[in-house]
Amino acid sequence: MKPAVTVRSIATAIVVPVVTGLLLSFCRSALKTFGLLSTSGFMPHKMCLSGSEGVIWTVAISDGVTAICYLLIPISLLRVFRHGLVIAPSDIAKRKGVRALLLWFASLIMTCGLSHQMDVITLWFPYYYLDATVRVATAMASMGTYAALQRTLPTLLGIASVKDLTEQVDRLMDQMAALTKAKATAL
Repeated sequence: MKPAVTVRSIATAIVVPVVTGLLLSFCRSALKTFGLLSTSGFMPHKMCLSGSEGVIWTVAISDGVTAICYLLIPISLLRVFRHGLVIAPSDIAKRKGVRALLLWFASLIMTCGLSHQMDVITLWFPYYYLDATVRVATAMASMGTYAALQRTLPTLLGIASVKDLTEQVDRLMDQMAALTKAKATAL
């Protein structure tokens, strides 16, 4: 069953590319204007590692793999978001901010991935201003995620656990068995 086209989905299809384009344009301008790619006075991080190839490549590969995974996790979260599959029933999720929390977690994980990617880049290129900018974005995503989690926590804690649901099903099954037995004896 295909979801209906809504005003919201059309607006999203228009707004997201426009906002993304504006952000990319801003980022390019910021990189030039604020000298975020300036390497003046800095040396690559690998110099601090005394040129030890084993350590350099261990850091590069482990941070690279971590960055790739951190960038893939939000894609999965966004797929869950698009399909409306969240841990709470959709009406609760919409009212209580669970979907927004999911987006905040996706942004946090993505910016963490970018931080690890910057760790790889700064091994060879001293783009520390850009690195600092990514870390500020990560801090902002962290604060947003924490705030969204605090707002959503009462809703999340109110969702029945698997244990609670299992116990409720067992009670209902016992009641049904008792009713069936009572009905059989009454006939």
